[in-house]
Amino acid sequence: MRKGDPQRLITPCASCHGVGGQGGKLEAPALGGQNPVYFVRTMLHYHGGQRHNDVAKGMRFFAERLSRAEIEALAAYYADLPATRRR
Repeated sequence: MRKGDPQRLITPCASCHGVGGQGGKLEAPALGGQNPVYFVRTMLHYHGGQRHNDVAKGMRFFAERLSRAEIEALAAYYADLPATRRR
């Protein structure tokens, strides 16, 4: 989440979504407090190319490099963070 994995070309989630999952630059949505079922489903849709709102395909590129277990771990992590609203 904070370090990513440079060897696998995985950028840190926090670089776009914020350290606390509060959302970030370029309209990156808040992930803190996210429903884990929704998070997993969305990531799997990015992974499989079924999600088409990713114009630059950054999330697809990211998700393709994650295992199902890693996606589920991220979902649990973000679900446990407090939900925040960007202003």
